[in-house]
Amino acid sequence: MYYQKIALFSFLLGEVLAQTPQGITPATSKPLSAVYSGNTTFTPGQLLTKTLVATQPSVFSHQVLNGTYTLLMIDPDASANGSAATVLHWLQTDLTVSNVASNQIFPLENSQDVSALAPYISPSPPLQNPPHPHHYTFLLFSQPNGTPLKITSDLNKTLTSRIGFDLTSFVQNTGVGPLVAATFFQLVNTTSTSANGTSTTPSSSPTSMPNSFQWNGVRDNRPFAVTIINGGKQDFGEFGIEHRASYLRSGNFANNSGEVDVPAII
Repeated sequence: MYYQKIALFSFLLGEVLAQTPQGITPATSKPLSAVYSGNTTFTPGQLLTKTLVATQPSVFSHQVLNGTYTLLMIDPDASANGSAATVLHWLQTDLTVSNVASNQIFPLENSQDVSALAPYISPSPPLQNPPHPHHYTFLLFSQPNGTPLKITSDLNKTLTSRIGFDLTSFVQNTGVGPLVAATFFQLVNTTSTSANGTSTTPSSSPTSMPNSFQWNGVRDNRPFAVTIINGGKQDFGEFGIEHRASYLRSGNFANNSGEVDVPAII
């Protein structure tokens, strides 16, 4: 009976903290909602498709919150060079919560038009066999007194600076306050079947490339999958070395020279 009670308690605790994936610290039971284009919403842990999450979502609190907040989106299930490496997909500071509800939830607003420290990069996990779900997680932290965060890395200038993101260090060293709400969805990349049963054969060619950033491809046999949001979505799909060799371009990323050297891990 004692062990049954422990098992039941552990199960209920997991249900309470289901706003964040297992293993994510800090965790919270307070809900957050992210709404993608077409009013696409999801419940925590729901399996979505790459197409649905291609553009930056609107994010909503389930309660009126005073003060200023910082929003993160991470993929804790990524890897680089065979090792686990959390990837930062989005970091936006100086958000406030509107007191005017939309469908009984309250939108987060960037009323001061503060540039994202790390602009949104849409999920594009690599092909894996067997398929491996990635848990894309939104975390809303309080930002005490609206003070700027202590962040020195150029997260908005290079993609490589997003790989190996240390959430624990971020919480301890940047000046953010407690985690106040969270949510997450899952995404799996397969070659034949998507989450809704539609064919998802990888794209054989990228979309047109802007002149707004510098790009240096990686010449190896790994597939490549990078999506950059910089004034608009640019999706380079998932394609092999024979295509990458044809699409090495250069330009200016975020008005600063920089290099991108990223395998398909995001």
